Amino acid sequence: DRPAAEDYAIIGCYEPVPVGSAHSWTVGGTVFLPRCLELALNEGICPETERRLSIETPPLGELRDFDSLFDAFLRHVSHAVSLVAKAGARFWAHAGTHPHRAFGSALRRDCVERGRDLSNGGALYNAACCCGIGLANVADGLAAIRQCVYGEGMTGLDDVYAAMRADFEGWETLQ
Repeated sequence: DRPAAEDYAIIGCYEPVPVGSAHSWTVGGTVFLPRCLELALNEGICPETERRLSIETPPLGELRDFDSLFDAFLRHVSHAVSLVAKAGARFWAHAGTHPHRAFGSALRRDCVERGRDLSNGGALYNAACCCGIGLANVADGLAAIRQCVYGEGMTGLDDVYAAMRADFEGWETLQ
């Protein structure tokens, strides 16, 4: 309803929540976007552990244009978000089994009016969010790859990946 929508507070950096009516898991999950790009460049395999962390995507040699690279990146982001969503669903499914939150419950009018604890359905709204971390970094990286690899042809995607893995040590001209 409109009054509830207009009566909100900001939690954390930017998450609006209804005052006295919400149990929010504001940092319910984090997707590290640069890692999603790294996984797109390495077929979903973690370079440090050499274990599959995500879905399989094409090898570097098959990422012939920027759209195919960007598609692989988005597929890894989507996969990571789905994992966070599943973890959030498990969290909310077991929220009632957590220790009682008397103080937090006392601060929410819905919990007081319903006579229920925050962790057991007292709040009218239960919400979780997924935070995408490193957006500016991955945007810069994708823009550089688009321009240098697919636009101007200054270097190949395999060199970009090798430079990333070396933290650009020995690849200063590419950086």
